[in-house]
Amino acid sequence: MADQVAPWLASDEVAAQLKLSGWTAGDSLPANVERHRLATAAYVERARRDLVVPAVYDVDGVTVLTPATFTPPADVVDGALLMVGRLVAREGSPQGLASFGEFGPAAVIRSDPDVERLLGVGRYGRPVAL
Repeated sequence: MADQVAPWLASDEVAAQLKLSGWTAGDSLPANVERHRLATAAYVERARRDLVVPAVYDVDGVTVLTPATFTPPADVVDGALLMVGRLVAREGSPQGLASFGEFGPAAVIRSDPDVERLLGVGRYGRPVAL
């Protein structure tokens, strides 16, 4: 089943990234994972408007404008997949602690430099004219 919303962040890629057990291609993602997939896609599409490509065609001298599409490169897709994984991990740790072991607490970081770098946001974003 093709993803209707945010097809660039495909359910099968999300499931593979999260290593969902018992999930096969064509299945729906669990509701919480789908929610995080859609939230991540919305954030990335908002933050990286430079990747929205309008489709303008000239058909027999008439300009035809079709809906714009979001066309991210592979690094942005990888960053989005990591972001979905981070949101799913945070879901089980509302206080930001993943576990508490013999060496103390293990935190789920709220800001991941690898995700920022891959997405091209935050301190790795492009300068914007005001």
